[in-house]
Amino acid sequence: MKSDVILQRYMDLPKFLFLLQKSSLFLPKMSIFDDHLEGGLTANDYLSSSNDGAHLDVAMNGFAPRVNETKEDRVSRLEMAKKVSEEIEQRTFKTPFGEYQRNDIDKVFPRCREWIYVSCWHKSLHECSAMWSLYGGDNNSVCIFTTEEKLLSQVNNIQGNINKIELEDVKYINHKSATLNCGAIEPFLAKSLPFSFEKEARLIAYDPCLNLNSAVKNEANGIELTITSLPELIDKVVISPKADVWFSDSIKQLCESKGINVVTSSTLRTERVTSFFGALEQLQEKGLAKI
Repeated sequence: MKSDVILQRYMDLPKFLFLLQKSSLFLPKMSIFDDHLEGGLTANDYLSSSNDGAHLDVAMNGFAPRVNETKEDRVSRLEMAKKVSEEIEQRTFKTPFGEYQRNDIDKVFPRCREWIYVSCWHKSLHECSAMWSLYGGDNNSVCIFTTEEKLLSQVNNIQGNINKIELEDVKYINHKSATLNCGAIEPFLAKSLPFSFEKEARLIAYDPCLNLNSAVKNEANGIELTITSLPELIDKVVISPKADVWFSDSIKQLCESKGINVVTSSTLRTERVTSFFGALEQLQEKGLAKI
C-alpha cells in the first residue's frame, strides 16, 4: 500500500457518531451484504476448486461398464477407478481459514462470509456524487478523508481472536467468465463489474485459525476495531452537499470537541458563476486572485 493514497468513507450521522463517540470502526460480516456475489466463486473457480467434475469424469470413464470388455480388463479398470476416486477424496481447497476437503466446498465456503469482516473505502482524490447518493444515507451525512497508511496504522489494535487485518484493492470481474488466482483471500476481494465506479479499497479482518467445520453460524453482525487516534486518522471531514445548515454547524462543533479541526463543505455546493464579483470571490477562496 502507498502511504499517500487517499481513501474516503461516506457515512450517515449514526455511523459517524459511532466512530467519534466510541473511537472505533465497525466492520460488518460479509454475509449481511446486499450483493450476493461478494465472497462467492466464479464459475471457473468453482469447477477447479470442487470435486464435482473429477467425480463425474471417473464415474463415466472409470466405473461405467464397457462393451466387449474382458473380465481381467474390467477388474483392472475398476481398481484404477477406485484408486483415482480415493485420490480425489483427499483433494483440498484454500480458504483464509486454512485448507478443507473439496467435497465440503458447498458447505464450508459460504461459512467464510460469516467470519470475514469488512470496511469499504473509496479511492479517489475528489468527492464522488454517486457515492454521496448511495452511501451518504440521507441529506445530513459526511465523508471522511484519510490515507491507506493512516488507516492501517490506526486500526492496528487487534481485539480478541481477530489477528489478521489486510487492506487490499477490490478487483471488479464478470463472475460468469473470470478466473481468479484462487488464493485464499481473492474471492473476498472481488465484486461484479457494475460496481466498478466504487473504486473500492477493502479493509478485511478475520481469525485465520478459526475452524469452519465447527464454526457454522456467526451470531454477531460484525466487530469493532479501536482507533488509536481520531485526529491522526482523519485528514478532513466533508459535509454533504445537501446538508442542512444546523447539521453543518453541529458537525463542526462535534469534530472540534474530538480534536478534528478540518471540516469543510462539499465541493458540489460550489455555486455557478454568474457575475464578475462571483468569479473573483471563488478565486479568492482558492488564493488565486486578489482584489
